[in-house]
Amino acid sequence: MQVKVSDLDVVCVVDPARTRESEYVGNARFAIGTTGMDVHGNVFALDTWAIAGPDLANVKREMLRQCQKWHPRTLGIESVATQTVFADIAFEMLLAGQELAPITELKPDTREAKKWRIKMQIQRVAPFGRLFFAPWMHELRTEYIGFPRSQTIDLMDQLAYAIMLLNPPVDAMDDEVEDDVEAEGWMEKYDIQRLRTRPIPLIETIDDPELGVVLHYAR
Repeated sequence: MQVKVSDLDVVCVVDPARTRESEYVGNARFAIGTTGMDVHGNVFALDTWAIAGPDLANVKREMLRQCQKWHPRTLGIESVATQTVFADIAFEMLLAGQELAPITELKPDTREAKKWRIKMQIQRVAPFGRLFFAPWMHELRTEYIGFPRSQTIDLMDQLAYAIMLLNPPVDAMDDEVEDDVEAEGWMEKYDIQRLRTRPIPLIETIDDPELGVVLHYAR
């Protein structure tokens, strides 16, 4: 089966490192990812990147690279406490004419546990076989398999934000949308271990001169 990236709703998410949080001291990283959704609600991790330490030049370079390659509808940036500084930097880059997508500031409810928020978003798609990773995304797969006890969870965090931002393209069928709404009511019963009972299908991205970027994947 083939899916053209141009047929997906695509978003890019930046999760700035929060080194002051005691739970993640020494493990906090900047994470940037680009994710797409098709008309059936399938979610495709298209690009992932993470780096430890305050390497702002590399972060800005990677953010530009993913926006220029995938042309996302929006660029979501987590903006809590000291992270608002990076959102301000991104806005300045946009005003300076750099090729970023329109920016969406992501402000999670600080009363809600981070791992719980990630779990709730991932479970919207993973238990139904709707989450797809590329073969080279070893770090993301490691975080997924080990969640919630992974040493790092920043790639999972940006993926969860992406799922929150994504919408099926406008020509999605009404009955599929209704099925998703009906399923929401019982998803909370899933334990995170359930996510690992279904293998994640792998995707390959292939640049075709005529079709553009195409995803090849199998159930």
